[in-house]
Amino acid sequence: MATRPVVDTHLWAHAMVRRYGRQSIAYQALLPGVTLGVYPHLPALVGYVERRHTRIVVGLPMASLDRRGEAITLFEQEAAEAGCRVCYFGVEEEDAELLDNRGRMRLGAQPLWIPSCWVQTLERHPSIRAQIRRARNKGVEVHEWPLERVVGSGALRTCLRDWLSRHALPPMHFLAEPDILAHLYDRRVFVAERAGVPVAFLIATPIPRRKGWLVEQLVRGAGAPNGTSELLLDVLMGVVSDAEVVSLGLTPLTLWGKEGDMEALWLRLVVRWARVHGRRFYNFHGIEAFRARLAPERWENVYAVVNAPQFTPKDLFAILAAFTQEPLSRYLMRALIRAAGWEWRRMWGAIAQLPSFFIYSSRGTGLKQAFCKRPHA
Repeated sequence: MATRPVVDTHLWAHAMVRRYGRQSIAYQALLPGVTLGVYPHLPALVGYVERRHTRIVVGLPMASLDRRGEAITLFEQEAAEAGCRVCYFGVEEEDAELLDNRGRMRLGAQPLWIPSCWVQTLERHPSIRAQIRRARNKGVEVHEWPLERVVGSGALRTCLRDWLSRHALPPMHFLAEPDILAHLYDRRVFVAERAGVPVAFLIATPIPRRKGWLVEQLVRGAGAPNGTSELLLDVLMGVVSDAEVVSLGLTPLTLWGKEGDMEALWLRLVVRWARVHGRRFYNFHGIEAFRARLAPERWENVYAVVNAPQFTPKDLFAILAAFTQEPLSRYLMRALIRAAGWEWRRMWGAIAQLPSFFIYSSRGTGLKQAFCKRPHA
């Protein structure tokens, strides 16, 4: 059954996201490159990309609770007619039961905070307060910018490019699109400035049906002192204090959250390998540690669920293809070259610091004690 046309697809889709968006990633269905499946007669909206004969859906179909099952059935029928499987990516814990008895992969978990409890969190964790003070003592101030100013800001794009240049992985797309400054819709942007120069920014995206906010991006430039990220979050929590929840988004492959959801042995081995060896390309442990230090109220599991009894390697490769938007072999080659260059620059940066280290050590007692220490009698 074909989807019914509407007069202005994106305008209608925007209204649907604002009305029925339950998943933290709901607004990402409106980003460029996402195909919109519209069903005005339900009404329902499905955002997806098609890769390797698989339709990867942004979360779940957006519809009223009593029509979501019908939207899922209709969308899967259309996919089957086109010779495609379906994978729902980013399904959150409270909605996973809607897709029970299907193959799934636990992608990780998202940390959640209750903004009205943030003050108590700061009281219990002086280390967070110390980081916030550190940034303020360095002259960092945070202001919310109007979206018109954000869209035309070259300074924010410079900050974004600097942030991306310090990542070993080439930029990814689909739900990890790096440049969303021109596609903000109802988002709010908080900018950290030092001496009037933007050094970091935070993009907060609505989660309409949960009355919450997703920190979709937390971009920190090289000129941002320690504590800037914590200060941005502190300001956000104060501004949205009446919200029910704030999420920092999916923490991939984290050990936080419930365990025991991955059924296949091959999948457990892949996840274990990625946590051990994937750090050369993606800082799994650093992101996990940063978010854990912020003391979330809870961690909520996030899944990829397929319309089949088992999650297969084919599903995993389809998801990877959605994010890379190019042949996986080419993306991996670019990632290896980029990682090698990144490691090379870091090594030479460390070597450049050695002369000053030896000069400093020779003036003190470090080297003298190491090389001139007499044995005990």
